[in-house]
Amino acid sequence: MHVMLAWFAAAPPPEPARAARMDRFERAAAEVVPDTWRRHEFGGDDWGVLVLHPADPGAYRWPTVGTEDPVTAVSLGIPVGLDTAAGPAALAARLLAGEDVHREVVPPFALLALDRDRFALQQDWLGMARVFTGAADGVSAWCTRPSLLAAFLHGRARPDLAGWTSYTLCGHFGGDLSPIEGTRLLRPGERVTGRRRAEGGWHLDTELRYATDDVVCGGHADQGRPLDERLDRAADALTRAAASLHPLHDAEVTLGLSGGKDSRLIAATLIATGRTPGWSPTTTPRRRARWPANWCSSSGRSGDCARTTRPGPPAHRPPCSAPACASAPDASPTCTTTSSPRPT
Repeated sequence: MHVMLAWFAAAPPPEPARAARMDRFERAAAEVVPDTWRRHEFGGDDWGVLVLHPADPGAYRWPTVGTEDPVTAVSLGIPVGLDTAAGPAALAARLLAGEDVHREVVPPFALLALDRDRFALQQDWLGMARVFTGAADGVSAWCTRPSLLAAFLHGRARPDLAGWTSYTLCGHFGGDLSPIEGTRLLRPGERVTGRRRAEGGWHLDTELRYATDDVVCGGHADQGRPLDERLDRAADALTRAAASLHPLHDAEVTLGLSGGKDSRLIAATLIATGRTPGWSPTTTPRRRARWPANWCSSSGRSGDCARTTRPGPPAHRPPCSAPACASAPDASPTCTTTSSPRPT
């Protein structure tokens, strides 16, 4: 959970106008942001960035704001799937250098990189990060909440007719539509860059980088490859993405098991990385009927199952059919593997 506002002006706005915009934003944000949240502010007379987030990050190890002079990184999400060993500022420096750092990320994730008189803002390739944009009176702005963005730019928040028409018909705000008039969501792969002019004010550029179309084209190009090779590559990609979660999250991952292929594939992927999740089987009768007795072996687990004392509703969970569990008279209805196979 976080709130970010970033704005850059074509020319330095008058102080009264700048103060009025921030006052409108602060009053609107006070209705949704607790007083206990941390506050980070950067800026000058023609730009500003404000980030608000909980003081306690919980189990997450990736900071919302990270600075290694002169680069500051504002992370809007957790960069699962990326190489994060060098830290947020290094990731931001790569973005400023023009790299497609979002190419391997698991959405949603957006990144704002600041470096003195330049910046870059990158949406993820699927367009899932909640970063909205708008402009008024020579000021371009981006915010994680469209209502706060509208308050900052226009002093009021009105429903967007096209956005709500889409929601009524489809159940979601399609494309870059927004629920608030005068704002839009950043498109998949959209990158905004800016440089400050010597005389003041910012020159901005927008382009579409690696995005959904590139993902589809890549899959189409791979259709001629052997099936086994494609399966191996998919398994490796899933395992790498899951493994990247370990240094970012310092707590047990609890996985809901519905009995379907999706949850078994996710379970196998996490196990393959050496981090067995906690199980939380679904207990609704309809889904419980689909929950297989041999879920652990059919999800790619090999070898025997070791019993665990994780609490749960054993009356609703069939026992594991792996040899070690099946032969034990007091076999536990939940189990963890002693090996780490690749997901299949």
